[in-house]
Amino acid sequence: MLRFTTTLCCLAGVLLVGGLARTADEKTFPKGQKAHETIVTIDCKPSEVHKGLEDLGLKPGKPARLEDEKAEGPEVNVYLEIPGPDDMPKRVPIEKTLVDNKNGKNPPKLKWRFTGSVMNKLPDKDEKVYGADQTGTLLTFIPVTDETVLQNQLTKKDEEFLKVDTDKKLLPKEGTAVKLIIEVPAK
Repeated sequence: MLRFTTTLCCLAGVLLVGGLARTADEKTFPKGQKAHETIVTIDCKPSEVHKGLEDLGLKPGKPARLEDEKAEGPEVNVYLEIPGPDDMPKRVPIEKTLVDNKNGKNPPKLKWRFTGSVMNKLPDKDEKVYGADQTGTLLTFIPVTDETVLQNQLTKKDEEFLKVDTDKKLLPKEGTAVKLIIEVPAK
């Protein structure tokens, strides 16, 4: 599985998170959280990634969840760095780790947004917690939850037309060390 270490490194507009390769069709979740539709699992909480993005000077926007809602927030680039030829690192946009079930092609370039997560009230308590920490969701391809840190410009309506799997030809074998890179684009 793609597992990230708790090392979050903020350097010159880039947030680095280390990891290990995963083979199942998955999203990005902390280790021990749900693992269906996951490309990457991480050993840190989504709120730690949120804090790292704030340390880079970003302010979260608003996550989408309803049919016509669009994610709001500052744009970031999201890459997965995997071993390339001769074990040289190869950086690929995270959406290029997916392929369309019908035609085998990668989705178009996506604009990722730092939305931040909703806060959820704990049952029987008078306190709120970071929703993404409860679900373990760092980013979602389709906005099926507002309990996430990153979303792109797709809406829930797009789910009907986009059915994707992981690109097994591109992703390294399970257990391979990788990095998730979240980059603030130059202005």
